[in-house]
Amino acid sequence: MQLEHLKSLIEVYTYFILFPLVVVEGPIISIIAGFLTHIKILNFYTAYVVIVLADVTGDILWYSVGRFARGAIERFGHLIGLSEEKLRGIDKHFGENGHKTVFFGKLFLGVEIAFLIGAGMAKFDFKKYALYTLLPTLPKSLVFMLIGYFFGGAFVLLDSLLKNIFLSVLIVLVCIFFFYFVVYRFMMKKLSAMLR
Repeated sequence: MQLEHLKSLIEVYTYFILFPLVVVEGPIISIIAGFLTHIKILNFYTAYVVIVLADVTGDILWYSVGRFARGAIERFGHLIGLSEEKLRGIDKHFGENGHKTVFFGKLFLGVEIAFLIGAGMAKFDFKKYALYTLLPTLPKSLVFMLIGYFFGGAFVLLDSLLKNIFLSVLIVLVCIFFFYFVVYRFMMKKLSAMLR
């Protein structure tokens, strides 16, 4: 097997690994992918397309969770504080403002899943859902990749700097240790002997 062929296989399978990682943990993996493009392990444009597709796939999964959980919530929601009245309120909200809720909900890290599941629970129109999750995903994924790309280089410098700082601190600690246990104790013994 030629080296070029092996390299292309590694690159292809890297994207297959990247896809499920982004589905599970989009922002962090997007930043890491940006860094990997900086050091030429990944192609920036290919990684960007994979990240966008994976992110939207994750959004579809969360929508599906909400959609399929609707029946169970209608039956048992009262046990967790989701009454029929609250469900009707969610339905009404997504009926009137679903596009804004999905679009802006995608921009709020940490709570976006609640908006995505809510859209599924409210049976918000799937085509609109796909569009309004894709639109904010395009710039958001790009921003995370650019953070990784530009600050990834800084990370390499920071890593080198931290190693140098660690080495310097280690040398200082060894010197202090040597001074205390060898020089200081020796001097104290001499001084103690002279004072007798």
